[in-house]
Amino acid sequence: MKKIQNYVIIGLFLLILISSHAQTLDKKALVKMNPPLRSLLRRNKQLLARLASNPDKNVALISKNGEIFIKGFLVTDLSEKELLSLGVKAHKCSGDIYTAEIPYRDIPRLAQNTRIKKIEISLKCEPELDMSVPNTKDGVNFLGIDAENVWLLTTGSDALVGVVDSGVDWTHEDFFYEPVSGGNTRIVRYWDQNIVPLAGEHSPTAYGFNYGVEWDNTDIDGGTCRSADTDGHGTHVAGTAAGNGWASDGDPPPPKYTGVAPSANLIAVGTSYYDDDIVDGVNYAFKVADELGKPAVINLSLGHNFGPHDGTYTSEQALDSLTGPGKIIVKSAGNNTGKAIHAEDIVPPSGSSITTFDVPSASIDTIWIDIWVDAGDSYEVFVKTPGASTAGPQAPGGANSWLFPGEGNIYLENYNSTPHPEGDQEIFIEISNVGVGTISPGSWSLTLERLDSGGDGAFDAWIAVPSAGIVQFTSNNTETETISTPGTARQVITVGAYTTKVSWEASNGSTYGASYDLGDITPFSSRGPSRDTPSDPGYLKPELTAPGAMIASALSQDYFPPASQIADDSRHYLSGGTSMAAPHVTGTIALLLSMEPSLTPEAIKTILCETARTDTLTPPTPPDNTWGYGKLDAYSAANQFTPARRWELYE
Repeated sequence: MKKIQNYVIIGLFLLILISSHAQTLDKKALVKMNPPLRSLLRRNKQLLARLASNPDKNVALISKNGEIFIKGFLVTDLSEKELLSLGVKAHKCSGDIYTAEIPYRDIPRLAQNTRIKKIEISLKCEPELDMSVPNTKDGVNFLGIDAENVWLLTTGSDALVGVVDSGVDWTHEDFFYEPVSGGNTRIVRYWDQNIVPLAGEHSPTAYGFNYGVEWDNTDIDGGTCRSADTDGHGTHVAGTAAGNGWASDGDPPPPKYTGVAPSANLIAVGTSYYDDDIVDGVNYAFKVADELGKPAVINLSLGHNFGPHDGTYTSEQALDSLTGPGKIIVKSAGNNTGKAIHAEDIVPPSGSSITTFDVPSASIDTIWIDIWVDAGDSYEVFVKTPGASTAGPQAPGGANSWLFPGEGNIYLENYNSTPHPEGDQEIFIEISNVGVGTISPGSWSLTLERLDSGGDGAFDAWIAVPSAGIVQFTSNNTETETISTPGTARQVITVGAYTTKVSWEASNGSTYGASYDLGDITPFSSRGPSRDTPSDPGYLKPELTAPGAMIASALSQDYFPPASQIADDSRHYLSGGTSMAAPHVTGTIALLLSMEPSLTPEAIKTILCETARTDTLTPPTPPDNTWGYGKLDAYSAANQFTPARRWELYE
């Protein structure tokens, strides 16, 4: 392979420019950071300020009063008070994991602190929505999980449903007690993380969080809440999990589009979608639940594709640490099937593997490829542009940048001591247009040449940026192991999507349809397992599936979907994605927690998986990487508790 060395502009970036003075970090300090943060350290102050002001940035970089901060995670045995003395605002999740806001200028000093094990900048998740172009068809409404029969046992009034998402339309009648004329909301708390308190407003400081604005049910009933769900995603998700359908003015009359747990109270968090804020939102919801003395299940219909996909990513460990009896988290599997975001191969000793990927347009400004290899193996890394310019070789243990005008600014990071519980190693590739004008469209390739062969020779690569399906692998690609982060967290229940509706009547009187197969897995639903290698088999993800196309649920008054998606009553709309599947499971778990509030994540998984339905479309011998154990059956799951409940009547 041709090795072009004269384009190297940055060596092992031990020289870091911060506030116009140089600070050096040894490799021991550098490996405490995640690759996106290390990449940021290469940028000068002007580039950082420009990135911080970009609303579409992938990393949690912010500017306040002329100073730049990162938001993310710290892993340390220092206390919150000790961290504050170091200039860090932190909130403990559990154990040694904190969410934190860190002055950018202090990162080198903190990285050299021997009591700090990790510093990670948060990455942005996306709502896991996947819509097909509607076609005109005939059809009927179909829920598919037999929730109606469960309502003879419980409607969820003794449990809380938390939704960490784009927010919720707190004026929507589906979230009021019925009948609507009572005027009382079922939303007991609402935290909008994205706005600054005005006079008379407050952040949820009682729970340890000093940003955003919090309202309680009294504020909401009084009309003082000023949060708006302009994206509509959170309102739809909340309606599926716990809407009561009373907003409908269609035929039949309300309740028509009813959620799974229509009497559950809600905790809503309007999030920034960055990892740390998501974890804070879950932590907050569980703290509120503790205060109210009720069990809670939290829905996360969001994700990204960065990380090892094996449950060891810091946000996944943080979420796992927050779960327990009566504290359950549900996550959508992701919508990555058919988008070629994952590639894998086994490289023989002293051999090499070439993986190609396609960049469709010169308008793309950043590409991230995250590669994980087995402990004991090491590789030289090369990247070739469509114009045959080659970045590399990058040897193990270092990082360099190559600048190819008109083709790409290529940063290769090949650390062989990334902190991972099993000693696995991370290779990070960033291709950007910074300083080069554009990223060249066309066929690119990355090559791994195996040096040391103490491991199993396997590698897994994910295209983490841009959004799935834009840049695609064109060789070594596979549809397995595409569950989005944090969906491979071990204590989180991960949900795939199948189709329960292919046509519907819209408010304009027309009938529309989606080109899916009724009852079958949706074509977008991500497949498992977790990261899987010959020496380290993955574990089951998703655990099961639920309806994810096309689901009618609450329509936010501040969101305006196409007319074809607005349901016949004009107060609900139809959408598809694993985002829509997860809240079916969330609502079902709320029903179960109402009957048995101390259920653990393991117990819930066992119940849902053992009672999942199978048919001619699901695997004959479950589980598998597509369906998990099959299709959610809410009634069969709830029926596990009826004998005990009936016995209690005679005590």
